[in-house]
Amino acid sequence: RSDRIWEKRGKEMERVRMNKAVRVLDLAFAVRIALVTAGVAIGYGLVAALNVGVELKSAVRQGPALVSPGWTAQNECERSLRESEGFYCENDVAWDQRMEIVRRQMPMQCQQGRCLRDNGIQWYWKNFEPEWSCFEERVGDYGHSGKWVCDMNLIRMHRAAGKQPCLVYSVGFNGTYSFELALHEHLPKCQIFAIDGSEASRAADLPPFVTHKPWDVVKSARSPPGTPVHSLRTIMQQLGHKGMELDILKVDLLGSEYHFIAELFRDDYMPFRQILIKVHTESLNSKLFAQLRRFGFVIAHKEVYYPDRLIHQYVLVRLTRDLFTTMIPDPIVKEVASD
Repeated sequence: RSDRIWEKRGKEMERVRMNKAVRVLDLAFAVRIALVTAGVAIGYGLVAALNVGVELKSAVRQGPALVSPGWTAQNECERSLRESEGFYCENDVAWDQRMEIVRRQMPMQCQQGRCLRDNGIQWYWKNFEPEWSCFEERVGDYGHSGKWVCDMNLIRMHRAAGKQPCLVYSVGFNGTYSFELALHEHLPKCQIFAIDGSEASRAADLPPFVTHKPWDVVKSARSPPGTPVHSLRTIMQQLGHKGMELDILKVDLLGSEYHFIAELFRDDYMPFRQILIKVHTESLNSKLFAQLRRFGFVIAHKEVYYPDRLIHQYVLVRLTRDLFTTMIPDPIVKEVASD
């Protein structure tokens, strides 16, 4: 009887061992299947990544136009490329949403000619608000010398693929250069030129990556007698940048910005993708904005200068010259720009 009991227990133990072995084999098989599935998924991911690379490489071959954040294949963004002169690559749905915001806001930028009548702080309160969204970042100190800049990621991408270097002109810096210092950290491959003939700018201890030219773009009492005064076109020719586009133009001319922009308008010459400009006289602002809008610039940022609330800083990005003439007709462009 004892032998039968031990024989029975032995069979049960053998059955338990067999069940365990089967479970181990099942687990091993499941792990193997999982690894194979993961390998297939990784393979598909690599193929997709290679396809993306091919599309980006194709975009590079076709020119400087690349993709925006939330990119789409280039053959799906022909319209946005065309209507931003090669800067943005977004599908039509996203682009329509952007254009619709500009379209809805356009009548309110100078509603019923209000921007031509308002004075003082009322002008800034009721006219010309931002109408364009971008990936913006503060560059430089908070306060006076720092600026907001749009879409630096796109600037990097375009210049990495394009034929011309990244170019930044800082027109008027009066000896303060936290913006230029910080911009070099964000865009180290950009060539930065500081154009200012003032005594303060001549005394500034600029870093070696900022090229200073003691010239003025308008005659200035802050500059010593005999300081050369050159147009932007002449400056770009002298610096070897003829036919190129400035990625960023920073303008801080202490009230002379109106004369500077008017000259560019008369010369039909605004070869910059983005302008960071400080304005000082509200009664002259409407014409300045009309002239910039004639070239397809949209407002992306507006900032009050708190020490003097009648001074504001703006960021504008250029899309296409047809934007406010035929695509979204803006009366102020026709009525005020050339007045």
